[in-house]
Amino acid sequence: YKIVLDNDTPLGLWPYLGRHLSAFLVGHLEGGLAAWWPWALVLLALPLVGLARAWRREQGLRGSLLYLGLCLALPLAVGFGQQLRAPFLPDRFERVLLFAAPALWVLLAVGLVELARTGRALAWAAGGTFLAAAVVSLVAFYTTPRYSDRDYRPLIAAVAADLRPADHIITVFPWQTGYFWAYLPPAQRTQVVPTPATTWGPAVQTTLDDLLGRGAVWFPEHLALGAILESAIEDHLDHHGYQLLNRWFNAETRLTAWVAPSAGTTPIPLTVPWRWQNGVRLVAATARPPDKQGRLLLDLTWAGEAAINPAELTASVWLRDPQGLRRAQRDVNPFAHPWPALTTGAAWRNRDRIALSLPVGLPPGEYELRLDVLDATAKPIALADETALSARLGVVSVSAAVAPTDPRPAFPAHVAAAGVVFRGHNRPADPYRTGDDVLIELFWQPRMALVPDRFLFLQLLDRRGRVVAGWEGPPIAWYPTSQWPAEGILSARQALRIPATAPAGRYRLIAGLFEPQSGERLRWEGRDHLDLGWVRVASRAHVFTPPQPQYALDGVLAGGHRLLGYDLETEAAGSVIRLTLYWQPAGATDIRYSVFVHLLTADGMLLAQSDAEPAGGALPTTAWLAGEFVTDTHILSLPTTPPAPPARLIVGLYDPATGRRLPFLGPDGAVIGDHATLKW
Repeated sequence: YKIVLDNDTPLGLWPYLGRHLSAFLVGHLEGGLAAWWPWALVLLALPLVGLARAWRREQGLRGSLLYLGLCLALPLAVGFGQQLRAPFLPDRFERVLLFAAPALWVLLAVGLVELARTGRALAWAAGGTFLAAAVVSLVAFYTTPRYSDRDYRPLIAAVAADLRPADHIITVFPWQTGYFWAYLPPAQRTQVVPTPATTWGPAVQTTLDDLLGRGAVWFPEHLALGAILESAIEDHLDHHGYQLLNRWFNAETRLTAWVAPSAGTTPIPLTVPWRWQNGVRLVAATARPPDKQGRLLLDLTWAGEAAINPAELTASVWLRDPQGLRRAQRDVNPFAHPWPALTTGAAWRNRDRIALSLPVGLPPGEYELRLDVLDATAKPIALADETALSARLGVVSVSAAVAPTDPRPAFPAHVAAAGVVFRGHNRPADPYRTGDDVLIELFWQPRMALVPDRFLFLQLLDRRGRVVAGWEGPPIAWYPTSQWPAEGILSARQALRIPATAPAGRYRLIAGLFEPQSGERLRWEGRDHLDLGWVRVASRAHVFTPPQPQYALDGVLAGGHRLLGYDLETEAAGSVIRLTLYWQPAGATDIRYSVFVHLLTADGMLLAQSDAEPAGGALPTTAWLAGEFVTDTHILSLPTTPPAPPARLIVGLYDPATGRRLPFLGPDGAVIGDHATLKW
């Protein structure tokens, strides 16, 4: 079916011969040279002249020349006839007949030798041209990316990162099996299972059901060859499992993964309903407790009244730990299953069956299950009641940390005298900027319970060893070290904030454990800390020249921050409001606030809004310096029929995590409200 679906057009005799001879002479030209392949045939001119002379001069050589010509011509003729009957002409298809090329090379060598007999200059010219063409071709070959969009290593790395002991990888093509065997850790290679047949039938279905009954089924779908078997496999897994992953790695390959509910588990109702400001509603939701492999299964039922484009929406399901940090996350874009065709004003309803993987080492405890709906720019859409951006669906109980499949450490282990092994750390790539949080994840492997409880310290040191930023506290706030099991791996995540006043430069990041009563640090191979590498910090632009706002204000917020005024103009024939706010901070804030700009009707209905950090995130409130001036621009797109006063334009600051607004204060320091009303 590959030949039928590709529907290649047969080549004529001369293009067919020309492309093969060109490939035999200089290889497959790459990049910008690819269109120049006909010019490689010029290299034949002088050797053919010499070959003709040798044919006339050496009669005893003619039999050998005829034999070589037959070795070259016969494969080319058979190949030409075959591609006329069933054309299959993928990129670089000439390599299939490369075994015939030595005959051509010997014939050309005979011609060059004959040229050398009659004129060395011609022979040197021909040989030099061949050498130059070979150099150019090889340089292009080794410097032009050809298969970057078909690189399986990122896909295999994604599988290996979340592959659990009971999971399996189903492959359709032998070369897929080979790729996984080549790049998977040895401990995971036995989890690769080729399909027992190349067409859908009982054998394939039985294999899938068996694998799905053990754990997750990972399915790399190569969709360039018609996807007949791939579609049947995906359809079967979709009807019997929950989707764990759905991600395109290139134009031809999509990786999906599926999990079936464990026997005996009962769905637990979650908190509903929820409604977002774009009209999307979550009307029903259930969850199955995490299974032994650390997979949480969710049924989400969506509904709405207005026509929307589901391809522009992303459902983001995530877990929030007791410290307020995001731990596990699953983004579905578009929602897991195709939504029904929508008609303006018509009601619709759709159900998603998705799975969420708990990360390796996630400590036991109670986690909030939260849900965001993101727009086409990956920006969270606010809930209709404006209390927060995330819907709190319920609580997920984790009884034991998930163990990694590969027993080898991802990082060199550092053994502590107190009986805990440091297995490495993760953190986002730098550079960071002042006011940013460095989110550090540390992996610990206890050998015994750490009694008395130990605390963790994180420090950012300058080149002189002075502490620029630091944090101390329990490694896992809700799970003291005295309760750590004497086995497995635990993940501890903590944020270390870079002070707003920190100069730009490189800083050394260190960590360690200590006894909080005495302050004594555990020693790691002779040192009292773990070196986590260097962190680059970039500075931010700060302005200390007072602005001249179009409309002056003197709004004072809790903490001493001020709203000095604003500029306001309408654009695009009154359909857009451009609002520029001018803030004067009293210093950096502990919470990273966002600015809200809302246009409301007289009865409080939201008409338009803009929610973003100051200066589009370039100057977060955690990076504010006392006495500077922050210019903060927001764009509001108005409804088709722009409202007229008494519509209200209100602004303020709020905590995105909780929706709590920073209050405005009166002259006596009393709270006068949670927003400022602007004239417009």
